[in-house]
Amino acid sequence: MPSEESGDHYQHVVVHGLPYDRGFSHGQQVKDKILRNITHYKQPGNLIAWPTALRIIRECYIPGLENYWLSGLTEMRGVADGAGVDLEDIILLNARYDLSHISNPSTTENDPTRSLPKLASETEDERYYPSYPRASSECTSAIILSEATGDGEVYTAQNWDMSDRLLKEDGIIYLEVHPHPSENLPSLFLVTEAGQLCRSGMNSDGLGLCANSLCSSIDALPFSMDDAVGKGKMPAIPPSSALRRLFLESPSYADGLK
Repeated sequence: MPSEESGDHYQHVVVHGLPYDRGFSHGQQVKDKILRNITHYKQPGNLIAWPTALRIIRECYIPGLENYWLSGLTEMRGVADGAGVDLEDIILLNARYDLSHISNPSTTENDPTRSLPKLASETEDERYYPSYPRASSECTSAIILSEATGDGEVYTAQNWDMSDRLLKEDGIIYLEVHPHPSENLPSLFLVTEAGQLCRSGMNSDGLGLCANSLCSSIDALPFSMDDAVGKGKMPAIPPSSALRRLFLESPSYADGLK
C-alpha cells in the first residue's frame, strides 16, 4: 500500500469487475494523466516515429495480445474508451518500454545495415542524465527475506530509474485491481504509469514483481526494421508488460513461470 511519504504524490486508482469494466474505470479516473502520457510519447524523439510504432502495434502487439492475453487486450479497450482515446494509444503506453529500445529505421536506401534489427543507442534515461554511464542507468531491485526483517515479513523494493517527467507531470498511479470472482484471479496492487496495466507490484497470493532492464551485446528485436516499415510480416507477440501482469495474475511462482 502507499506509504505516508508517497501517498500525497500518486493517485490511488481502485478498479473492480470484468476486464472491460475495470479498464473503463481506470481510463475514466485518470483520463488527464493518460492524455499527458500519450502526448509525451508521441512527441518526436521520445520513441520511434508514430507511423512505425503504429504498424508494430497493429501487426505485432494486437495479434500477440489476442493470442496470449485476450483479457488484457479487452481491459486496454476499456481504458481507451474510458479515457476517450484510441486503443492503439493505450497499447503505445503499455509497449512504451519495448518501443523505447527500438531506433528509427535508416532513411538511406544504400545503408547495408538498414534491414538489421536495431536497438536504440540511447534511452530516455540517458537523455535526461547524460553523465551517467549506461551500465548504471537502469533500475535496481532488492528483496529482503523474512529472516532479515523485524516483523518476519518479506519485502521487495525497487528504485525506478526514469526521467522526472513522470513525477513533474503527475503521470504515475497506484493501481489496485480486484477482478470479478468468476475470473478466479488474485487482487493486485501496482505502481505504474497511468494507462498501463502493469509495471511493478504484488498480488493477494503473496507474489511480488520488480523488473529491471538488463542490456547486453546480443540484444536483438524479434523482427527486422524492414518489417516495421512495411516490407515484411511481423510475428504476433505481446509487449513485455503483458508478461509482468500475467505473472502477477498467477497464484504461485511456479504457475507464473508457465
